[in-house]
Amino acid sequence: MSKARSVMLAMSREAYQNPYAHIEELEQDDQGEEEKLHRPRASYASAPGPGDFHNPYIFVDNEESEVESVPKAQSEGVNEPLAFTSAPYKTAKKPAYSDNDIQKIVTSLHRHIWVNREAIWGSKVPKDPVEMLEPKVVANLLGFSYRDESGIGVHQTSDGDADVAGLIDDSAKAIYISPQFPSKIRRFTAAHEIGHAALHDLQGAMHRDRPDESQRLKRDPKEREADRFATYFLMPENLVVARFLEIFHSRPFEITSETAFALGFKNANELARKCRNRRELARLLASTEHFNFEHFVSLANQFHVSTEAMAIRIEELGLV
Repeated sequence: MSKARSVMLAMSREAYQNPYAHIEELEQDDQGEEEKLHRPRASYASAPGPGDFHNPYIFVDNEESEVESVPKAQSEGVNEPLAFTSAPYKTAKKPAYSDNDIQKIVTSLHRHIWVNREAIWGSKVPKDPVEMLEPKVVANLLGFSYRDESGIGVHQTSDGDADVAGLIDDSAKAIYISPQFPSKIRRFTAAHEIGHAALHDLQGAMHRDRPDESQRLKRDPKEREADRFATYFLMPENLVVARFLEIFHSRPFEITSETAFALGFKNANELARKCRNRRELARLLASTEHFNFEHFVSLANQFHVSTEAMAIRIEELGLV
């Protein structure tokens, strides 16, 4: 309620000599906001609705970015032709990107998807914000077609031949993902290819990628940048942290008698023997489906990524 209206109501109550004047009107005005602010926090064992988050942009950073809107969709499902009509951000491609550069671009994409959710999905807007983080949608927003395609090639490496997991053809503006890999690997690979589309000038060439989420130290700089893009896009900091705290109630997670028991161990020593370093603890927390006698969908499964990808994200966000 605005300050001006508060003053008017206060004056009216004084005139009526009734401190409860207009109470029904106020309750109607504030009902929506009160429901958002005081609704009990939901368990993420099932997909949360938009009202479960006080901040509708909880799955993106709070930094402001310019967002262009597009008209409402007229059809059901993902409206690909409409998605092509508006680029989500405008920036010249660079020879190299810092992590902060990549995060800003991903933030712009996230906000664009949120603002234009009805234009993109029509009447089928996902209830869970994670389901809005759909690589196919971003591919279309960037002007690329997207499809699963078998037999897209083999990499010849020093370690031997390796099947290609994803291919981006810049001249044809097309992204192909091999269906032979598990769904979580395909999702990360797709986001990785979109990272190439958003960040890199491929000069009309085709580029093939292996299924790799390990962030190897010797990884080519452009491959690392595409990995970072995929990580930031699929596992936004605000949303990962919010769901981590919803489950484990502390940041960072520490091994104590209480947390060990909550995870099903006899004591802290047993948990410490199981998890000898931060990465092993992060893997356990990324994959566990129970804590303190509560059952839920694991963080890795909530975000549709592998346990290793979520463990890396948990560790780098300082959650362990």
